[in-house]
Amino acid sequence: AYILTLDLPVLLSVKTWNEDTVKHLRKFGSKQWIIAVIGTLLVFVESGFLIGKYTNDPRPWIDGLSFAIALTAGIMCFFRYNNQYYWWTFSGIIQLVLWAVTYVQGDSTLAMAVNSSIYVINDVLAFTVSPWFNLGRKNKGLNKI
Repeated sequence: AYILTLDLPVLLSVKTWNEDTVKHLRKFGSKQWIIAVIGTLLVFVESGFLIGKYTNDPRPWIDGLSFAIALTAGIMCFFRYNNQYYWWTFSGIIQLVLWAVTYVQGDSTLAMAVNSSIYVINDVLAFTVSPWFNLGRKNKGLNKI
């Protein structure tokens, strides 16, 4: 999912991805919010069930939720919606929840918590300094989305 929605588009347009993306960002309307939330929930239920059925994962529903959120965020990134950062932030928070649950069960390392925290901090920064949002666009002299 990550390869198809994040890696390949950037690698195939490596020279124009950043410049082209900043010029062609899109923002969600009501219809897109509904589709994204329902799509995330559907992928969550399906992936949680499949992970639980076909793996020995002790936390299939948390992993399923994490996957569903990250997949939706990747799709939003592919289509250049700035709202993807809400999903990435929630994904980072779910990763921290997953770490806490795993820690309580005795299977976690501090490195996972640090890694997840860095992702959350990065996503929070995106709301203020990134050209994906109006505050960052204003600071860079770009038009509002």
